Amino acid sequence: MQKNKVHIIYIIVVSILIAFGTSLKFSTQHEKLPIGCDEFGYLNMAKAFDNNVVFDNHTSRPFLKGLLDTLQTEIKNEQEYLWMIVPHAYHLSSKTSYKIINQYALGTSLVISFIPINYRQNAFPFMVMFLICLLPLLVVKYVLKSKGQILILGLTTLFLFIMHISPPFVTELARINSLALTFSLFIITGLTLRKKPLLAIFCIALSVNFRVINALMLLPIAIFIFNDLKNMLTHKLYKQLFGFVLKAFSVALIGVLPYITYTYLLLGNPLLPTYPAHDTAFVSSADIMNNLKFYFNPKEAWFIFLVITVLILFLLKRFNKVNSKDFFLWLLFPIINYGFFVFHKIQINYYPFATSFILLGAIIYYLRDVNFTITKYLKFIPITIGLIILGDGIVRYSKRTHKSFNQVIKEYAGIKKYDIVWGDMLSGTAEYACNNNGFKYNFSTSNSREIAFKYLKNNNYTQVILCDDNLPKVEAITAELKSFNISFKVDKIDYIGNIIIIN
Repeated sequence: MQKNKVHIIYIIVVSILIAFGTSLKFSTQHEKLPIGCDEFGYLNMAKAFDNNVVFDNHTSRPFLKGLLDTLQTEIKNEQEYLWMIVPHAYHLSSKTSYKIINQYALGTSLVISFIPINYRQNAFPFMVMFLICLLPLLVVKYVLKSKGQILILGLTTLFLFIMHISPPFVTELARINSLALTFSLFIITGLTLRKKPLLAIFCIALSVNFRVINALMLLPIAIFIFNDLKNMLTHKLYKQLFGFVLKAFSVALIGVLPYITYTYLLLGNPLLPTYPAHDTAFVSSADIMNNLKFYFNPKEAWFIFLVITVLILFLLKRFNKVNSKDFFLWLLFPIINYGFFVFHKIQINYYPFATSFILLGAIIYYLRDVNFTITKYLKFIPITIGLIILGDGIVRYSKRTHKSFNQVIKEYAGIKKYDIVWGDMLSGTAEYACNNNGFKYNFSTSNSREIAFKYLKNNNYTQVILCDDNLPKVEAITAELKSFNISFKVDKIDYIGNIIIIN
Protein backbone atom coordinates (compact mmCIF):
# COMPACT_ATOMS: atom_id res chain seq x y z
CA MET A 1 0.00 0.00 0.00
CA GLN A 2 3.03 2.25 -0.32
CA LYS A 3 3.17 5.42 -2.44
CA ASN A 4 -0.59 5.69 -2.56
CA LYS A 5 -0.88 2.54 -4.68
CA VAL A 6 -3.16 -0.38 -4.02
CA HIS A 7 -2.51 -4.06 -4.62
CA ILE A 8 -4.74 -6.03 -6.97
CA ILE A 9 -5.47 -8.62 -4.25
CA TYR A 10 -6.91 -5.87 -2.06
CA ILE A 11 -9.14 -4.67 -4.93
CA ILE A 12 -10.40 -8.21 -5.59
CA VAL A 13 -11.14 -8.88 -1.90
CA VAL A 14 -13.07 -5.62 -1.55
CA SER A 15 -14.94 -6.35 -4.80
CA ILE A 16 -15.99 -9.79 -3.57
CA LEU A 17 -17.15 -8.50 -0.20
CA ILE A 18 -19.30 -5.80 -1.77
CA ALA A 19 -20.66 -8.08 -4.49
CA PHE A 20 -21.50 -10.95 -2.15
CA GLY A 21 -23.15 -8.66 0.41
CA THR A 22 -25.28 -7.05 -2.30
CA SER A 23 -26.29 -10.45 -3.66
CA LEU A 24 -27.43 -11.51 -0.18
CA LYS A 25 -29.41 -8.31 0.31
CA PHE A 26 -31.37 -8.71 -2.92
CA SER A 27 -31.67 -12.50 -2.79
CA THR A 28 -35.39 -12.50 -2.01
CA GLN A 29 -36.25 -10.48 -5.11
CA HIS A 30 -34.16 -12.80 -7.27
CA GLU A 31 -35.79 -15.95 -5.92
CA LYS A 32 -39.01 -15.09 -7.77
CA LEU A 33 -39.70 -16.23 -11.30
CA PRO A 34 -39.90 -13.52 -13.97
CA ILE A 35 -43.30 -11.87 -14.35
CA GLY A 36 -44.30 -9.62 -17.22
CA CYS A 37 -41.93 -8.38 -19.87
CA ASP A 38 -38.31 -7.42 -19.20
CA GLU A 39 -37.08 -10.06 -16.78
CA PHE A 40 -38.85 -12.82 -18.66
CA GLY A 41 -37.42 -11.58 -21.95
CA TYR A 42 -33.83 -11.69 -20.71
CA LEU A 43 -34.13 -14.91 -18.73
CA ASN A 44 -36.01 -16.77 -21.44
CA MET A 45 -33.42 -15.80 -24.04
CA ALA A 46 -30.72 -17.08 -21.68
CA LYS A 47 -32.70 -20.32 -21.47
CA ALA A 48 -32.84 -20.37 -25.28
CA PHE A 49 -29.04 -20.07 -25.33
CA ASP A 50 -28.93 -23.06 -22.96
CA ASN A 51 -31.08 -25.10 -25.35
CA ASN A 52 -29.50 -23.81 -28.59
CA VAL A 53 -32.86 -22.56 -29.91
CA VAL A 54 -32.17 -18.82 -30.03
CA PHE A 55 -32.46 -18.80 -33.81
CA ASP A 56 -34.92 -21.66 -34.17
CA ASN A 57 -37.66 -20.94 -31.65
CA HIS A 58 -40.47 -22.29 -33.85
CA THR A 59 -39.61 -25.79 -32.67
CA SER A 60 -41.44 -25.18 -29.38
CA ARG A 61 -44.55 -24.01 -31.24
CA PRO A 62 -45.30 -26.67 -33.87
CA PHE A 63 -48.86 -25.35 -34.16
CA LEU A 64 -47.71 -21.87 -35.20
CA LYS A 65 -47.80 -22.16 -38.99
CA GLY A 66 -51.21 -23.85 -39.09
CA LEU A 67 -52.69 -21.43 -36.57
CA LEU A 68 -51.32 -18.41 -38.42
CA ASP A 69 -52.62 -19.70 -41.75
CA THR A 70 -56.08 -20.12 -40.23
CA LEU A 71 -56.06 -16.69 -38.62
CA GLN A 72 -54.80 -15.00 -41.78
CA THR A 73 -57.55 -16.67 -43.81
CA GLU A 74 -60.35 -15.53 -41.53
CA ILE A 75 -59.10 -12.16 -40.20
CA LYS A 76 -57.86 -9.33 -42.41
CA ASN A 77 -56.27 -7.19 -39.68
CA GLU A 78 -53.28 -9.12 -38.33
CA GLN A 79 -53.01 -6.80 -35.32
CA GLU A 80 -55.99 -8.67 -33.87
CA TYR A 81 -53.85 -11.76 -33.26
CA LEU A 82 -50.10 -11.12 -33.71
CA TRP A 83 -49.65 -10.14 -30.05
CA MET A 84 -51.97 -12.88 -28.82
CA ILE A 85 -49.94 -15.95 -29.73
CA VAL A 86 -46.70 -15.01 -27.94
CA PRO A 87 -45.91 -13.95 -24.35
CA HIS A 88 -44.63 -10.52 -23.35
CA ALA A 89 -41.18 -9.52 -24.72
CA TYR A 90 -41.86 -11.44 -27.94
CA HIS A 91 -43.59 -10.49 -31.16
CA LEU A 92 -44.19 -11.69 -34.69
CA SER A 93 -43.65 -9.58 -37.77
CA SER A 94 -44.61 -10.07 -41.40
CA LYS A 95 -41.20 -8.57 -42.27
CA THR A 96 -39.52 -11.69 -40.88
CA SER A 97 -41.91 -14.32 -42.25
CA TYR A 98 -43.72 -14.30 -38.89
CA LYS A 99 -40.73 -15.50 -36.96
CA ILE A 100 -40.99 -15.25 -33.18
CA ILE A 101 -38.63 -12.48 -32.08
CA ASN A 102 -37.38 -11.61 -28.62
CA GLN A 103 -37.29 -7.82 -28.68
CA TYR A 104 -34.18 -7.44 -26.55
CA ALA A 105 -30.51 -7.35 -27.49
CA LEU A 106 -28.53 -10.42 -26.59
CA GLY A 107 -25.99 -8.99 -24.10
CA THR A 108 -27.66 -9.57 -20.73
CA SER A 109 -29.00 -12.99 -21.72
CA LEU A 110 -25.69 -14.16 -23.17
CA VAL A 111 -23.74 -13.16 -20.05
CA ILE A 112 -26.12 -14.77 -17.56
CA SER A 113 -26.46 -17.91 -19.71
CA PHE A 114 -22.99 -18.91 -18.49
CA ILE A 115 -24.44 -19.18 -14.97
CA PRO A 116 -26.49 -22.34 -14.19
CA ILE A 117 -30.20 -21.56 -14.45
CA ASN A 118 -30.75 -22.32 -10.74
CA TYR A 119 -28.40 -19.51 -9.71
CA ARG A 120 -28.34 -16.97 -12.54
CA GLN A 121 -30.87 -14.59 -11.01
CA ASN A 122 -29.10 -14.47 -7.64
CA ALA A 123 -25.76 -14.10 -9.40
CA PHE A 124 -26.87 -10.98 -11.27
CA PRO A 125 -26.32 -8.33 -8.51
CA PHE A 126 -23.03 -10.05 -7.64
CA MET A 127 -21.76 -9.63 -11.20
CA VAL A 128 -22.92 -6.01 -11.40
CA MET A 129 -21.19 -4.85 -8.22
CA PHE A 130 -18.08 -6.95 -8.78
CA LEU A 131 -17.56 -5.48 -12.26
CA ILE A 132 -18.15 -1.89 -11.12
CA CYS A 133 -15.61 -2.25 -8.34
CA LEU A 134 -13.00 -4.26 -10.21
CA LEU A 135 -12.91 -3.05 -13.83
CA PRO A 136 -12.59 0.74 -13.35
CA LEU A 137 -9.93 0.19 -10.70
CA LEU A 138 -7.97 -2.04 -13.06
CA VAL A 139 -8.16 0.71 -15.68
CA VAL A 140 -6.93 3.30 -13.17
CA LYS A 141 -4.10 1.03 -12.08
CA TYR A 142 -2.89 -0.50 -15.36
CA VAL A 143 -4.15 1.75 -18.17
CA LEU A 144 -3.99 5.23 -16.66
CA LYS A 145 -1.26 4.17 -14.20
CA SER A 146 -2.57 6.67 -11.69
CA LYS A 147 -0.79 7.50 -8.47
CA GLY A 148 -4.04 8.03 -6.60
CA GLN A 149 -5.30 4.47 -6.68
CA ILE A 150 -6.28 4.24 -3.02
CA LEU A 151 -8.27 7.49 -3.27
CA ILE A 152 -10.14 6.20 -6.33
CA LEU A 153 -10.82 2.86 -4.64
CA GLY A 154 -12.18 4.70 -1.63
CA LEU A 155 -14.45 6.89 -3.76
CA THR A 156 -15.58 3.90 -5.83
CA THR A 157 -16.52 1.83 -2.80
CA LEU A 158 -18.33 4.84 -1.32
CA PHE A 159 -20.37 5.09 -4.52
CA LEU A 160 -21.08 1.34 -4.38
CA PHE A 161 -22.35 1.77 -0.83
CA ILE A 162 -24.74 4.45 -2.12
CA MET A 163 -25.82 2.08 -4.91
CA HIS A 164 -26.44 -0.60 -2.29
CA ILE A 165 -28.97 1.52 -0.39
CA SER A 166 -30.31 4.22 -2.69
CA PRO A 167 -32.63 4.64 -5.68
CA PRO A 168 -32.45 4.48 -8.64
CA PHE A 169 -29.73 1.84 -8.34
CA VAL A 170 -31.49 -0.52 -5.93
CA THR A 171 -34.28 -1.01 -8.47
CA GLU A 172 -31.82 -2.32 -11.06
CA LEU A 173 -30.02 -4.53 -8.53
CA ALA A 174 -33.35 -6.14 -7.58
CA ARG A 175 -34.22 -7.29 -11.10
CA ILE A 176 -32.65 -8.74 -14.23
CA ASN A 177 -32.15 -5.89 -16.69
CA SER A 178 -29.99 -4.57 -19.52
CA LEU A 179 -28.71 -1.52 -17.65
CA ALA A 180 -26.70 -2.72 -14.69
CA LEU A 181 -24.13 -4.87 -16.49
CA THR A 182 -23.14 -1.81 -18.55
CA PHE A 183 -22.59 0.53 -15.59
CA SER A 184 -18.90 -0.39 -15.43
CA LEU A 185 -18.50 0.06 -19.20
CA PHE A 186 -19.82 3.62 -19.04
CA ILE A 187 -17.63 4.49 -16.05
CA ILE A 188 -14.61 3.25 -18.00
CA THR A 189 -15.76 5.33 -20.99
CA GLY A 190 -15.59 8.50 -18.91
CA LEU A 191 -12.31 7.38 -17.36
CA THR A 192 -10.51 6.79 -20.64
CA LEU A 193 -11.97 9.24 -23.15
CA ARG A 194 -9.24 11.87 -22.62
CA LYS A 195 -6.25 9.52 -22.60
CA LYS A 196 -7.37 6.30 -24.33
CA PRO A 197 -10.24 7.25 -26.67
CA LEU A 198 -10.14 3.94 -28.54
CA LEU A 199 -10.88 2.11 -25.30
CA ALA A 200 -13.79 4.49 -24.66
CA ILE A 201 -15.17 3.76 -28.13
CA PHE A 202 -14.84 0.02 -27.53
CA CYS A 203 -16.73 0.23 -24.22
CA ILE A 204 -19.65 2.08 -25.84
CA ALA A 205 -19.67 -0.36 -28.77
CA LEU A 206 -19.63 -3.30 -26.36
CA SER A 207 -22.56 -1.79 -24.45
CA VAL A 208 -24.61 -1.83 -27.68
CA ASN A 209 -24.88 -5.60 -27.25
CA PHE A 210 -26.98 -4.86 -24.15
CA ARG A 211 -28.97 -1.85 -25.37
CA VAL A 212 -28.81 -0.77 -28.99
CA ILE A 213 -29.59 2.85 -28.18
CA ASN A 214 -26.29 3.06 -26.29
CA ALA A 215 -24.74 3.64 -29.73
CA LEU A 216 -26.09 7.18 -29.39
CA MET A 217 -23.20 7.91 -27.03
CA LEU A 218 -20.75 7.50 -29.89
CA LEU A 219 -21.91 10.87 -31.21
CA PRO A 220 -20.64 13.03 -28.32
CA ILE A 221 -17.51 10.88 -28.23
CA ALA A 222 -16.92 11.63 -31.92
CA ILE A 223 -17.33 15.38 -31.26
CA PHE A 224 -15.00 15.10 -28.25
CA ILE A 225 -12.33 13.32 -30.27
CA PHE A 226 -12.70 15.54 -33.34
CA ASN A 227 -12.00 18.54 -31.14
CA ASP A 228 -8.70 16.91 -30.19
CA LEU A 229 -7.84 15.83 -33.74
CA LYS A 230 -8.65 19.04 -35.57
CA ASN A 231 -4.99 20.01 -35.33
CA MET A 232 -4.29 17.16 -37.71
CA LEU A 233 -6.49 18.88 -40.28
CA THR A 234 -4.83 22.22 -39.61
CA HIS A 235 -1.40 20.71 -40.22
CA LYS A 236 -2.66 18.50 -43.06
CA LEU A 237 -1.75 15.29 -41.27
CA TYR A 238 -4.32 13.36 -43.30
CA LYS A 239 -2.51 10.03 -43.10
CA GLN A 240 -2.44 10.05 -39.30
CA LEU A 241 -6.06 11.20 -39.16
CA PHE A 242 -7.17 8.48 -41.54
CA GLY A 243 -5.23 5.90 -39.50
CA PHE A 244 -6.98 6.91 -36.29
CA VAL A 245 -10.42 6.94 -37.91
CA LEU A 246 -9.77 3.46 -39.32
CA LYS A 247 -8.71 2.20 -35.89
CA ALA A 248 -11.77 3.77 -34.26
CA PHE A 249 -14.10 2.19 -36.81
CA SER A 250 -12.42 -1.21 -36.39
CA VAL A 251 -12.64 -1.05 -32.60
CA ALA A 252 -16.32 -0.09 -32.76
CA LEU A 253 -17.05 -2.88 -35.23
CA ILE A 254 -15.36 -5.47 -33.00
CA GLY A 255 -17.40 -4.22 -30.04
CA VAL A 256 -20.79 -4.53 -31.78
CA LEU A 257 -19.92 -7.72 -33.68
CA PRO A 258 -21.92 -10.02 -31.33
CA TYR A 259 -25.08 -7.95 -31.86
CA ILE A 260 -24.57 -7.70 -35.62
CA THR A 261 -24.06 -11.45 -35.84
CA TYR A 262 -27.10 -12.09 -33.65
CA THR A 263 -29.46 -9.89 -35.68
CA TYR A 264 -28.18 -11.32 -38.95
CA LEU A 265 -28.78 -14.89 -37.83
CA LEU A 266 -32.14 -13.99 -36.29
CA LEU A 267 -33.56 -11.62 -38.91
CA GLY A 268 -31.39 -12.16 -41.97
CA ASN A 269 -30.36 -8.49 -41.88
CA PRO A 270 -28.04 -6.98 -39.23
CA LEU A 271 -29.68 -3.57 -39.67
CA LEU A 272 -33.23 -4.65 -38.84
CA PRO A 273 -34.37 -3.75 -35.30
CA THR A 274 -35.46 -6.49 -32.93
CA TYR A 275 -37.91 -4.11 -31.27
CA PRO A 276 -41.45 -3.76 -32.62
CA ALA A 277 -42.32 -0.52 -34.41
CA HIS A 278 -44.19 1.09 -31.49
CA ASP A 279 -41.07 0.84 -29.28
CA THR A 280 -39.00 2.88 -31.73
CA ALA A 281 -41.60 5.55 -32.55
CA PHE A 282 -41.16 9.27 -31.93
CA VAL A 283 -43.64 11.59 -30.24
CA SER A 284 -45.78 14.21 -31.89
CA SER A 285 -44.87 17.83 -31.22
CA ALA A 286 -47.78 18.09 -28.77
CA ASP A 287 -46.24 15.44 -26.48
CA ILE A 288 -42.73 16.90 -26.28
CA MET A 289 -43.64 19.01 -23.25
CA ASN A 290 -44.88 15.90 -21.42
CA ASN A 291 -41.55 14.21 -22.06
CA LEU A 292 -39.64 17.26 -20.84
CA LYS A 293 -41.61 17.20 -17.59
CA PHE A 294 -41.09 13.45 -17.27
CA TYR A 295 -37.31 13.33 -17.75
CA PHE A 296 -36.43 16.63 -16.06
CA ASN A 297 -38.46 15.90 -12.96
CA PRO A 298 -36.58 17.04 -9.81
CA LYS A 299 -38.12 14.09 -7.95
CA GLU A 300 -36.84 11.55 -10.47
CA ALA A 301 -33.83 9.66 -9.08
CA TRP A 302 -32.04 9.24 -12.42
CA PHE A 303 -32.29 12.98 -13.06
CA ILE A 304 -31.02 13.73 -9.55
CA PHE A 305 -28.03 11.47 -10.22
CA LEU A 306 -27.30 13.42 -13.42
CA VAL A 307 -27.57 16.78 -11.63
CA ILE A 308 -25.12 15.61 -8.95
CA THR A 309 -22.53 14.47 -11.50
CA VAL A 310 -22.84 17.72 -13.46
CA LEU A 311 -22.47 19.78 -10.26
CA ILE A 312 -19.34 17.86 -9.23
CA LEU A 313 -17.83 18.41 -12.69
CA PHE A 314 -18.68 22.10 -12.36
CA LEU A 315 -16.89 22.26 -8.99
CA LEU A 316 -13.87 20.58 -10.56
CA LYS A 317 -13.96 23.26 -13.23
CA ARG A 318 -14.13 25.98 -10.57
CA PHE A 319 -11.05 24.49 -8.89
CA ASN A 320 -9.26 24.33 -12.26
CA LYS A 321 -9.24 20.55 -12.45
CA VAL A 322 -11.36 20.66 -15.64
CA ASN A 323 -10.88 23.31 -18.30
CA SER A 324 -13.89 25.16 -19.68
CA LYS A 325 -13.70 23.54 -23.11
CA ASP A 326 -13.70 20.03 -21.66
CA PHE A 327 -16.54 20.88 -19.28
CA PHE A 328 -18.81 21.93 -22.13
CA LEU A 329 -17.75 18.91 -24.19
CA TRP A 330 -18.78 16.63 -21.31
CA LEU A 331 -22.15 18.37 -21.25
CA LEU A 332 -22.75 17.07 -24.78
CA PHE A 333 -23.45 13.65 -23.30
CA PRO A 334 -26.57 14.67 -21.33
CA ILE A 335 -27.65 17.14 -24.03
CA ILE A 336 -27.62 14.49 -26.77
CA ASN A 337 -28.85 11.65 -24.56
CA TYR A 338 -31.75 13.47 -22.94
CA GLY A 339 -32.47 15.33 -26.16
CA PHE A 340 -33.08 12.07 -27.99
CA PHE A 341 -35.49 10.66 -25.41
CA VAL A 342 -37.47 13.89 -25.20
CA PHE A 343 -38.58 13.05 -28.75
CA HIS A 344 -39.02 9.32 -28.09
CA LYS A 345 -42.60 8.09 -27.74
CA ILE A 346 -42.30 5.62 -24.86
CA GLN A 347 -41.40 7.13 -21.50
CA ILE A 348 -39.25 5.10 -19.11
CA ASN A 349 -37.28 6.81 -16.36
CA TYR A 350 -34.01 4.92 -16.85
CA TYR A 351 -33.69 5.52 -20.60
CA PRO A 352 -31.00 8.28 -20.32
CA PHE A 353 -29.02 6.44 -17.63
CA ALA A 354 -25.76 6.12 -19.61
CA THR A 355 -24.89 9.80 -19.35
CA SER A 356 -24.58 9.90 -15.57
CA PHE A 357 -22.18 6.95 -15.43
CA ILE A 358 -20.01 8.42 -18.18
CA LEU A 359 -19.80 11.68 -16.23
CA LEU A 360 -19.04 9.68 -13.07
CA GLY A 361 -16.11 8.12 -14.93
CA ALA A 362 -14.96 11.60 -15.97
CA ILE A 363 -15.05 12.74 -12.34
CA ILE A 364 -12.89 9.78 -11.32
CA TYR A 365 -10.49 10.64 -14.16
CA TYR A 366 -9.99 14.20 -12.96
CA LEU A 367 -9.60 13.11 -9.34
CA ARG A 368 -7.25 10.22 -10.06
CA ASP A 369 -4.06 12.08 -9.17
CA VAL A 370 -5.40 14.55 -6.64
CA ASN A 371 -3.18 14.35 -3.57
CA PHE A 372 -5.19 15.12 -0.45
CA THR A 373 -3.32 15.06 2.84
CA ILE A 374 -5.90 12.62 4.18
CA THR A 375 -5.41 10.16 1.32
CA LYS A 376 -3.00 7.99 3.29
CA TYR A 377 -5.70 7.43 5.90
CA LEU A 378 -8.23 6.16 3.32
CA LYS A 379 -6.69 2.73 2.81
CA PHE A 380 -8.97 1.12 5.41
CA ILE A 381 -12.19 2.70 4.09
CA PRO A 382 -12.72 0.27 1.13
CA ILE A 383 -12.40 -2.86 3.28
CA THR A 384 -14.60 -1.24 5.96
CA ILE A 385 -17.32 -0.46 3.42
CA GLY A 386 -17.01 -3.97 2.02
CA LEU A 387 -17.51 -5.50 5.46
CA ILE A 388 -20.47 -3.19 6.19
CA ILE A 389 -22.20 -4.21 2.95
CA LEU A 390 -21.46 -7.87 3.62
CA GLY A 391 -22.78 -7.59 7.18
CA ASP A 392 -25.92 -5.83 5.99
CA GLY A 393 -26.47 -8.56 3.40
CA ILE A 394 -26.04 -11.35 5.96
CA VAL A 395 -28.47 -9.72 8.41
CA ARG A 396 -31.12 -9.15 5.74
CA TYR A 397 -30.68 -12.65 4.33
CA SER A 398 -31.00 -14.30 7.74
CA LYS A 399 -34.25 -12.45 8.56
CA ARG A 400 -36.14 -13.76 5.54
CA THR A 401 -37.52 -17.08 4.39
CA HIS A 402 -35.90 -18.31 1.20
CA LYS A 403 -36.91 -20.65 -1.60
CA SER A 404 -34.67 -22.50 -4.00
CA PHE A 405 -35.22 -22.27 -7.74
CA ASN A 406 -36.67 -25.78 -7.82
CA GLN A 407 -39.09 -24.96 -4.99
CA VAL A 408 -40.38 -21.94 -6.90
CA ILE A 409 -40.74 -24.00 -10.08
CA LYS A 410 -42.92 -26.50 -8.19
CA GLU A 411 -45.42 -23.74 -7.42
CA TYR A 412 -46.39 -23.85 -11.09
CA ALA A 413 -46.66 -27.64 -11.25
CA GLY A 414 -50.45 -27.43 -11.50
CA ILE A 415 -50.28 -25.99 -15.02
CA LYS A 416 -47.25 -27.89 -16.29
CA LYS A 417 -49.34 -30.45 -18.22
CA TYR A 418 -51.04 -27.90 -20.50
CA ASP A 419 -49.66 -27.05 -23.93
CA ILE A 420 -51.11 -23.53 -24.09
CA VAL A 421 -51.38 -21.13 -21.14
CA TRP A 422 -53.65 -18.13 -21.68
CA GLY A 423 -52.93 -15.23 -19.34
CA ASP A 424 -51.27 -11.84 -19.18
CA MET A 425 -48.27 -11.19 -16.93
CA LEU A 426 -47.94 -14.90 -16.04
CA SER A 427 -48.11 -16.24 -19.60
CA GLY A 428 -44.34 -15.85 -19.89
CA THR A 429 -43.75 -17.07 -16.35
CA ALA A 430 -45.54 -20.31 -17.19
CA GLU A 431 -43.48 -20.69 -20.34
CA TYR A 432 -40.25 -20.12 -18.41
CA ALA A 433 -41.16 -22.45 -15.55
CA CYS A 434 -43.03 -25.23 -17.35
CA ASN A 435 -42.08 -24.97 -21.04
CA ASN A 436 -45.70 -24.23 -21.96
CA ASN A 437 -46.60 -21.85 -24.77
CA GLY A 438 -47.73 -18.52 -23.36
CA PHE A 439 -50.66 -16.71 -25.02
CA LYS A 440 -51.83 -13.20 -24.05
CA TYR A 441 -55.62 -13.21 -23.61
CA ASN A 442 -56.01 -9.42 -23.41
CA PHE A 443 -53.94 -8.69 -26.52
CA SER A 444 -56.58 -10.02 -28.91
CA THR A 445 -60.13 -9.71 -30.09
CA SER A 446 -63.00 -12.06 -29.31
CA ASN A 447 -62.98 -13.22 -32.92
CA SER A 448 -59.27 -14.10 -32.91
CA ARG A 449 -59.59 -15.91 -29.56
CA GLU A 450 -62.45 -18.02 -30.87
CA ILE A 451 -60.43 -19.09 -33.93
CA ALA A 452 -57.38 -19.88 -31.78
CA PHE A 453 -59.35 -21.79 -29.11
CA LYS A 454 -61.05 -23.96 -31.73
CA TYR A 455 -57.97 -24.54 -33.87
CA LEU A 456 -55.85 -25.63 -30.90
CA LYS A 457 -58.66 -27.76 -29.46
CA ASN A 458 -59.30 -29.48 -32.81
CA ASN A 459 -55.58 -30.24 -33.11
CA ASN A 460 -55.47 -31.81 -29.64
CA TYR A 461 -53.52 -29.08 -27.84
CA THR A 462 -54.50 -28.77 -24.18
CA GLN A 463 -55.34 -25.24 -23.01
CA VAL A 464 -55.77 -23.48 -19.68
CA ILE A 465 -56.77 -19.89 -18.89
CA LEU A 466 -55.29 -18.20 -15.80
CA CYS A 467 -58.30 -16.18 -14.70
CA ASP A 468 -56.57 -14.31 -11.86
CA ASP A 469 -53.81 -12.97 -14.11
CA ASN A 470 -55.23 -9.51 -14.92
CA LEU A 471 -57.97 -11.07 -17.02
CA PRO A 472 -61.71 -10.35 -17.13
CA LYS A 473 -63.83 -11.97 -14.43
CA VAL A 474 -64.39 -15.70 -14.63
CA GLU A 475 -68.06 -15.13 -15.50
CA ALA A 476 -67.13 -12.98 -18.50
CA ILE A 477 -64.64 -15.55 -19.81
CA THR A 478 -67.02 -18.46 -19.37
CA ALA A 479 -69.80 -16.51 -21.08
CA GLU A 480 -67.54 -15.92 -24.05
CA LEU A 481 -66.56 -19.60 -24.22
CA LYS A 482 -70.23 -20.59 -24.15
CA SER A 483 -70.91 -18.21 -27.05
CA PHE A 484 -68.11 -20.00 -28.93
CA ASN A 485 -69.77 -23.33 -28.15
CA ILE A 486 -66.56 -24.53 -26.49
CA SER A 487 -66.74 -26.93 -23.55
CA PHE A 488 -64.69 -26.12 -20.47
CA LYS A 489 -64.22 -26.74 -16.77
CA VAL A 490 -63.64 -24.18 -14.03
CA ASP A 491 -61.16 -25.15 -11.33
CA LYS A 492 -58.85 -23.67 -8.75
CA ILE A 493 -55.29 -24.71 -7.96
CA ASP A 494 -52.85 -23.70 -5.27
CA TYR A 495 -50.73 -20.60 -5.89
CA ILE A 496 -52.19 -19.99 -9.39
CA GLY A 497 -55.82 -19.43 -8.34
CA ASN A 498 -58.85 -19.72 -10.63
CA ILE A 499 -58.33 -21.49 -13.93
CA ILE A 500 -60.50 -22.54 -16.85
CA ILE A 501 -59.58 -25.76 -18.60
CA ILE A 502 -60.73 -26.10 -22.19
CA ASN A 503 -61.88 -29.67 -22.71
